[in-house]
Amino acid sequence: MEENNMQHYYYAQLDETGLCVGLSDLSGEVTADNMILLESYDFTILGKKYENGVWVASEKEPTTDSTEIQPSNTEIKNLLLEVKEQNLILMEAFAESVEAGLSE
Repeated sequence: MEENNMQHYYYAQLDETGLCVGLSDLSGEVTADNMILLESYDFTILGKKYENGVWVASEKEPTTDSTEIQPSNTEIKNLLLEVKEQNLILMEAFAESVEAGLSE
């Protein structure tokens, strides 16, 4: 079995106020003012503020695009059902075309 010797660089991504709004696991180093190098992929810092080299609790929630509408679970399930139905139709059409090609 082949070993994966790839170096990992873990970063916290900060918004303009210093709030951690994302985490990254990268294969190379980054030099950006809003990216803080971490020792590990630590989910506990999400939503915390980076002040003077220390993570502190913050009252502010991470910012998100309020115009982005998230689908409900029911909507997701309905879309998956539609995709499954479409896949069945495509598979049947493919099978018919293969059969027609074999009978020629």
